Amino acid sequence: MNDERPFVVCLCPTYNRLPGLVENSVACFLAQTYPAERRRLVVLDDSGRRPNQLGGDGWAVISTQKRLPNLGLKYNAMVALAPDADVYVVWEDDDVYLPWHIEAHVHAIQEADWSMASAHWTDYPGHLVQQVRPFHAAVAFQREIFDKTQGWPDGGRPDFDLEFLSRLKAAGARGDPFPQYNPSYVFRWGSTGNPHGEASARSPTDEGWYDRFARRQDRMTGSKVPGEIVPRLDDSTRQIFRLLVNAQPPRKPDRKHLIEQSITDSMT
Repeated sequence: MNDERPFVVCLCPTYNRLPGLVENSVACFLAQTYPAERRRLVVLDDSGRRPNQLGGDGWAVISTQKRLPNLGLKYNAMVALAPDADVYVVWEDDDVYLPWHIEAHVHAIQEADWSMASAHWTDYPGHLVQQVRPFHAAVAFQREIFDKTQGWPDGGRPDFDLEFLSRLKAAGARGDPFPQYNPSYVFRWGSTGNPHGEASARSPTDEGWYDRFARRQDRMTGSKVPGEIVPRLDDSTRQIFRLLVNAQPPRKPDRKHLIEQSITDSMT
């Protein structure tokens, strides 16, 4: 990568969500510490119900009435919409990205082809806990490595995300932000008021999950037509920010500095 800070494009697929969810996702993007002029958020909604919208501060909503046949192709379509990116960051519409998320990925990817932190947060048990497991929703990768993987698989299986991670592993070296940065991704399960895609899958080979999820989302949304987005953190995310952003720095303390400081304190 060259000396100029890489241009980062965040990829946010969505479908006919209730008001507030995409607004929250955009607000998380706007809260990022990475330079605003070097990042962009692409939101792709293929329900055909949301208006197209170009935010003046680096985000855009692209609405289409043509339903893409699977989520892998939806991600590939977003990459095609942003060919000028140096780095792509997966940005799920129902999760939380803390302000140093992009910055941490860019740091890790300087010496690697793609990046995924080894630790994350989740509210799955009903409260925040830290987990060590791979999350597709917390991955970033350079443009060149994406071309080598040939993108996300064109298939309807719900484990398409694990297949993409396998392609990244086979194509290049992984970076990990966790040694230098505190976890920046929060997987949310029951705190959004919207159905979760994973809950629609009956097995790893269930190719009907994608359409089943869309039908469930359509029933929930009903006649409500999404209006233009006004970015705003929801109550759950504001609470997470209070707990995780205000209480800890983005970077972990430098061990060498702490040792030196401890020696200095013991001598005074």
